[in-house]
Amino acid sequence: MRRNRQISIKNWLNHKPYNNQKPTDYYFVKLSNKVYKAILSVDNSSKIYEYFDNEQIKHMSCFLVSYFEDLISDSNIWNTFVKKHKELYDKVLPFYEIDEYFENEINYYDVCFLIWYFISCDENLLAPDEYFILEIAGYIMDIFEEEWETAPENTYLKKYYTIENNSADYYEARKLIDNILFNSYLFHPDTGVELFISELEILDDINNQPDEDILYKANLILTENREEKLYKNHTKLLALRGPEWAAELLGKDHKLSKGYINLSQKILGLFFYKGEDENNVFLEHIASSKEFNVTKKSFEKEFNISIDTIVYIGLIKWQDEWWFSGNYFTVPYNSETVSKERNSQDSKRIISSLDFNQEELQKIIDRQLKIFKESNNNETIVFLKANEINNFLTNQINLFNKKLAKSTPKEKFKANIDMSRAGNTIIFFNEKSGIEIAMGVISAFPAKNNPFYNEDDCFEDVVTLFTEKSISPELVRYAIDNFKDKIVYFNTPLGEKVIENLDFILRFYKTDNYYTKPGIAFN
Repeated sequence: MRRNRQISIKNWLNHKPYNNQKPTDYYFVKLSNKVYKAILSVDNSSKIYEYFDNEQIKHMSCFLVSYFEDLISDSNIWNTFVKKHKELYDKVLPFYEIDEYFENEINYYDVCFLIWYFISCDENLLAPDEYFILEIAGYIMDIFEEEWETAPENTYLKKYYTIENNSADYYEARKLIDNILFNSYLFHPDTGVELFISELEILDDINNQPDEDILYKANLILTENREEKLYKNHTKLLALRGPEWAAELLGKDHKLSKGYINLSQKILGLFFYKGEDENNVFLEHIASSKEFNVTKKSFEKEFNISIDTIVYIGLIKWQDEWWFSGNYFTVPYNSETVSKERNSQDSKRIISSLDFNQEELQKIIDRQLKIFKESNNNETIVFLKANEINNFLTNQINLFNKKLAKSTPKEKFKANIDMSRAGNTIIFFNEKSGIEIAMGVISAFPAKNNPFYNEDDCFEDVVTLFTEKSISPELVRYAIDNFKDKIVYFNTPLGEKVIENLDFILRFYKTDNYYTKPGIAFN
């Protein structure tokens, strides 16, 4: 028998940017329980159990009521998403044909979409007009419409999602991003849950290590983990990063909006300490020799270390100043560490994005593409057995180096990639990034030169093609552009919805990989 306990204040606060109960929270917990019971009472309620247990349904209930609270309290989270979606696609929501939409008010198709989104965050490729979604949304809208005129405003909520126009402090700016990604209801099932799971994994790993400094180590790792996700990760909704959502939430008229848009990616690595003056600390990135002036507003105390001490530190450029962000610690000069760092392509790649414009990078990719096609029957895609991959890649890289007159390759595959667990594999030359390897989707490509195509596996492989994060949007588009009429999946109602909303779907499932980047580093 299913357990049917009440939603608690603790459940509700999981979706809030604060920890202590506010005066209106009791009302919204009661409303969440109404929604929870409504979900369980619909005719097709058993369908929801294919995706969630009772605890997850409770969280979905709080999530949906948080949407209601957001509109009542004018905290502008949902409206920011709708505004940006309309800007990108000239319609308020994906998937649905909407005849009438009431801005700043509750809408039936908002609730439909939010249910789809909450379920789909668990990597499900679900039809947005599944009957049980439409039915649950109808029950919930009846509750919301009954409560709309009398529901109390949460006057505390909005202040967590704004910042003063004249604030110049980077750490205040960072807090807004943190609240949006990790403490707002809209991104709770996405970046919020992702952060929580990653922290559990980190703590589990650390607890299994005998170490006297375990608390210190845990704090360092958890801080860096949160910082990395804060700046690097994109949301499933529209594939925007936290700083971009902050700019959208504030609006173009806010003085700090441009600052969020121009906020740099975080640079994390090893630097030489080169001294300081009244305003700045001078650092030199070891791998690239690039110099950085870091504002002293970042630091609570003087460094008091000798020149060329090695500093491990994270840096962010905010309002044309470099700020320390995250953790830092120092180690004495070590020639072996310096040599290893100066030969690290990964460390150089961190800086190369600052110094090389996209046009120069793209020229190199274009030349490699021409060579790839010349050596592969004018095709950009090749289908190989696992034991053929290493030789193919080695030969291809050698061709690049020879024809591009590169005596020493700057970016190459390891000589012996471990393909022991690989099956038949796709090698695709991505016109934006270079050579891409894709496994587990070979039957999504009914190509003449694909000897491994199996029609029985096509449907499943097409689903994987969309939902697997590591597969690029360009490879998905290649399959659609070349084989759409041959793939049965695209003749289904869901397949048609996917095609109609292709860019939204790619942003949703590819998230961090939606914006494909060249896989090239420079000395």
